[in-house]
Amino acid sequence: MPRGLRSLLRKAAPATDPTDIATSSDADSTTASLPVRLWDRAYNDLKREETDLVDIYEKILSRRHQMIQLIYTGLDKTAREATVKGGLGVAVNIVLLARDIISSAIQAVPQAALAWTGICLALEVPATEANRKGIDYVVKRMDWYWSLSGNLLKDLPDHADDLSGARRELENQIVDLYKALLSYQAKSVCSYYRNRGLVFLRDMVKLDDWDADVGAIRDAETRFRDDTQVYNAQQVTSYLEQLVSHVRNQEMQQMSEKDRQCLMHLRLTDPRDDKARIERTKGGLLQDSYRWVLDNPEFQQWRNHPTSRLLWIKGDPGKGKTMLLCGIINELGRDTSADACRRNVAYFFCQATDSRINNTTAVLHGLIYLLVDRQPSLLSHDALSRIFTNILRDPSLRITSLVIDALNEYVTNLPQLLDLITQRSSGFSRIKWIVFSRN
Repeated sequence: MPRGLRSLLRKAAPATDPTDIATSSDADSTTASLPVRLWDRAYNDLKREETDLVDIYEKILSRRHQMIQLIYTGLDKTAREATVKGGLGVAVNIVLLARDIISSAIQAVPQAALAWTGICLALEVPATEANRKGIDYVVKRMDWYWSLSGNLLKDLPDHADDLSGARRELENQIVDLYKALLSYQAKSVCSYYRNRGLVFLRDMVKLDDWDADVGAIRDAETRFRDDTQVYNAQQVTSYLEQLVSHVRNQEMQQMSEKDRQCLMHLRLTDPRDDKARIERTKGGLLQDSYRWVLDNPEFQQWRNHPTSRLLWIKGDPGKGKTMLLCGIINELGRDTSADACRRNVAYFFCQATDSRINNTTAVLHGLIYLLVDRQPSLLSHDALSRIFTNILRDPSLRITSLVIDALNEYVTNLPQLLDLITQRSSGFSRIKWIVFSRN
């Protein structure tokens, strides 16, 4: 190793005595950084799942406060041997990584020492080509492994409670990846010392399936990437919803008292409350109850083709039409496209036994109420049916999906409602309808 670089590495070494370094079990989970907590959790999980392997690995390390000295000794030795016999082709990578990673990560966190000790000891393994390639793969990606949790799983904003479940699942995937990494490092080190004839390694389990072990790491990476894409999409949706809510609040603050009174008169019932009540009484909305329709060709045609403006979904009683409708409403409201902030979704649930919500007037009240609540500027129109027609004709109206449930339960003025739907579905390019009814 060049003298200047060796000097740089020595300067990067911690100034404190190795005996002062806390073990992972001493780390305060409430103050430790997220990468620290995840590495610590991965190591503890691995110790429970592969007890024999980790016990032997810790015997090799003797004491955890020796880790950092082992790292620098291993780096120095590997670099010297690499210049003489070609090494494993990774010494240069380790040296380059050392300046950026070891000087920061190891000084701050004992878990970093845990991970890098395995790397540095594994570099000395005179093993098969498969093992050497695996070590090379892990070493070159170690910086990414260390930083990915801190970069991706930052503290969630207050409005993003709905992301907490996705975040927990993503943390689980990261821990699985870290476990696979630590297991590979431990097996490499144990294999090396078994070849040196340590007595307590003679009956060790098989350590030579390197391709499968690296495959486990790659599989964990793939699962993590897949879950990351889902998490990022949910983050985008959450931020868009916050933006829409902020714009709506600003518009509401600018409304006059007369406009507010008008909005309250429109509110015979809030369809959002009806939707929440329906979902609650039916035990909650399950994705399997509606996800299938999103890939249906007729739904895709209605959703994506500008001239397809009316979709009529029929079914027998008790077949899940209303819950299907709730799922479609959620999906339409979750649009993550660039023009999502220029879209509306208004809907209405009819119930034959409730006179407030079983007639055409109630439908108009409900749809207009949601449209005006989302776009207060539309309040400039007057007279109920004329309001509705003028709102649909208003050039400032966003692209809008109108959804009506249980059409068969409308007791009064059903012909007028059907006429309203058929006429308005053909004459307004920004409006799309979904209607649910029994066969």
